[in-house]
Amino acid sequence: MSGLDEILAGYATLQADQEAFYKDLHQHPELSHQEHRTAQCVAGQLQKYGFTVQTGIGGTDVVGGAAFWLAIKIR
Repeated sequence: MSGLDEILAGYATLQADQEAFYKDLHQHPELSHQEHRTAQCVAGQLQKYGFTVQTGIGGTDVVGGAAFWLAIKIR
């Protein structure tokens, strides 16, 4: 099994949750640089998946890290 196959094999278990998250964000649009609810939702999702999360960076930015070599910044 290739690395891509391994990644995609785990997606089926995440798909429904990710689709619900996507739909929720799009049902509650926010103006640019005023995405407070979106930032809160993103931070919650990252925490749910085991990331250490910092919020309020630059206003509504969210940074999540799982290890010293892996970090995600969402603006």
